[in-house]
Amino acid sequence: MKLLKILAIAAVMSSPVQASVYTDDLSRCLVERSTTEDKFALVKWMFAAASRHPAVGI
Repeated sequence: MKLLKILAIAAVMSSPVQASVYTDDLSRCLVERSTTEDKFALVKWMFAAASRHPAVGI
C-alpha cells in the first residue's frame, strides 16, 4: 500500500505543467497595466506576508 501511494505521488509530480495562452495574456496585462502604486503595494504585501512566517522569528 505504501508503494502504491509513493507511485501515485510520483506520477502526479512528474506530469508536465504548461501555461496556456490565457496565462500568458494575463501575465502580459499585469506587467503592462500595473502602475507604480500597484507595484509598491504588491512589494509591501509580499514583505508583510513573508515577515509573518513562523520561520522568521526574533
